[in-house]
Amino acid sequence: MDIWGRLIEPDAIYTDGDIRLALGLTTATLSRARRDGRLRYSRQGRTLLYRGSWLLDWLERDASERDGGER
Repeated sequence: MDIWGRLIEPDAIYTDGDIRLALGLTTATLSRARRDGRLRYSRQGRTLLYRGSWLLDWLERDASERDGGER
């Protein structure tokens, strides 16, 4: 299991703030990923929610794209 699997529970629900604090990401990083369609989310009023599995998919896909681009 990688580090993301230990920090993020696949069935849990996270807010923007939860993710920024846990992973040290900026608001701009999350906004760009949502806008580009790379990060799935749900909106409940003004609150953005993420399933842990969506976050793990995004992180793994981003890592594999980076690995593939460096070769």
